[in-house]
Amino acid sequence: MTPFRPRSALAVVVSTCLAWSEARSQVPGGHFYAGLTVERVQPFGYSLITHVRLGGGSGGGLYFSYELRRFLVGLELASGSFAHDDTYSQPWLFALRPGVILGTGNIAPYVAAGYAGMAYGALGDDAANGTGLSSEVGLLLFRSRRTMRASVALQYNHPLHDSGTGKGNIEQLSWASFAVRMQL
Repeated sequence: MTPFRPRSALAVVVSTCLAWSEARSQVPGGHFYAGLTVERVQPFGYSLITHVRLGGGSGGGLYFSYELRRFLVGLELASGSFAHDDTYSQPWLFALRPGVILGTGNIAPYVAAGYAGMAYGALGDDAANGTGLSSEVGLLLFRSRRTMRASVALQYNHPLHDSGTGKGNIEQLSWASFAVRMQL
């Protein structure tokens, strides 16, 4: 067993801190990113025809963001499927979320909320659609990279205003999701 060497341990701690601060200082700001999102979705509501509780599903889509050191704006275009969906229609989401980044490091948490356009059901056939609030908390990863960045997020989408012919079906639009994004 080798003896404990305080100078070696101190050198490791100092070099780790210097590497972390260097990566922190290299976090780019003012850049546009585009990428893909994959989501695990849990809806809160019932199917449109048989009124069976909807089950978990999956989704995916495109994600675009403009990121500064402490602020971001994200635009998401996503579609997916729910279990027990008797119309076999794909719910979709258009969300525009500005947010605050709660750190300047290579890995940083963020909070964002904004506008959501949502739809569920066969359009033109008692489709439920409306606008609402999309909120998200997440973690930005590999921020010092200009490409191949990633993020993970928990998201909740809630309707506030209904439109279309399926106004009685608007509660089917509320859902939560866990998203993983890769920005190229």
